[in-house]
This record gives sequence, C-alpha cells and structure tokens, in this order.
Amino acid sequence: IEHLRTIHASDGLIVTVLQHVDDTRATPTPVLVETWQLAHVPHTTMHVFDLISTQVCITQRPLVIEEYHYGAMGIRGAEAFENGAEMLTSEGHDRVSGNHTTAKWAALSGEVDGAICGIAALGHPQNFRAPQPVPLHPDAPYFCFAPMIQGRFEITPGEPYVSRFRFAAFDGPMDADAVDQLWDNFAKQAE
Repeated sequence: IEHLRTIHASDGLIVTVLQHVDDTRATPTPVLVETWQLAHVPHTTMHVFDLISTQVCITQRPLVIEEYHYGAMGIRGAEAFENGAEMLTSEGHDRVSGNHTTAKWAALSGEVDGAICGIAALGHPQNFRAPQPVPLHPDAPYFCFAPMIQGRFEITPGEPYVSRFRFAAFDGPMDADAVDQLWDNFAKQAE
C-alpha cells in the first residue's frame, strides 16, 4: 500500500488517497485506489474519529479476495500491550472465545507506563457482510474486521467498495456500555 496524496487536512477532517499494488507479479501492478476520509467526532470521555474507506478496482477484471483467516481493517495495540492485552467484543467475547466470531465492535486494552488505556473499533451495519468476523490474535495485541473469513468475494471495476469504521481511544478501563452507545449513534448515520 502506497500513499499517493493528501487531498485535505484540517483539524476535523483528513482526506488521503492510497494505492494498493500487487507485487506478486514480475512487474508490480496497481490494482486498487483507496480514499480514506477521517473525521473527528466530538466526545466527552474518548478520542473518537470516523474512517470511511472507498476502494475502487482499477484493473479491467474484478479483484478477487479469496477466503482467508484475517485481513481488511485492523488495529494493532501498543508494544507495551504485548504482555497482557485484553480483548472484548460487542457480544461479550474475549480473545479466546471471540476469535472469528461476528461483532459490531471489538476493543483492545492494556497497561502503558503504569496506566490502563485502549482502543475500540466499531464496524458500521452498512458494511459488506456486517457484522463482520473479527480475528482476535491469541498472543499479539492485534485484531481486524475480516469479511473474507466468510468466503471469497470480488471488488468489481466501477463499483466502489465502501467501508465505514469508528475508532475510540480511551484512558482507564474499557466501558462496554459507553462503546455500545457510541456504536448505536454511529449505526444511525446514513450513507
């Protein structure tokens, strides 16, 4: 994935363009152009932003995404989380019972410099195959939303593949009720 250009950057909004390159070919070939729109969301206790990802296939044929056990939009926690990060999904699952289950949101938290903190990622109900499966790594502080777990799909030229996510960073223990409320508000947003 290569950064192509930033279209807009202000206090409340950043729009940037990325290019996905297939480097398995003899000559690396661009296959997708992706635009990220990141918008600040005011919140009283968390640092929140929304991300809208719009991917456009720029080849003549559809881009085939094969069934796989992880991929797509991911979160990697702080290096300090390596020894003892906790994970929780909207369905109440931890990193063991929640691996590959579907969830509206997932969160990762742990201790950094003696204080508990974390981040939650929320998938929008209009996303493809929502609620999407979330692979929760058994050891590393990492999880992602991965619709390819449920099988192969294609991104067709001329048909934008749009995904919406909300991210919320928090200090202190995670408050599942507050994240549920954040998801409810996010889910009410129209396209």
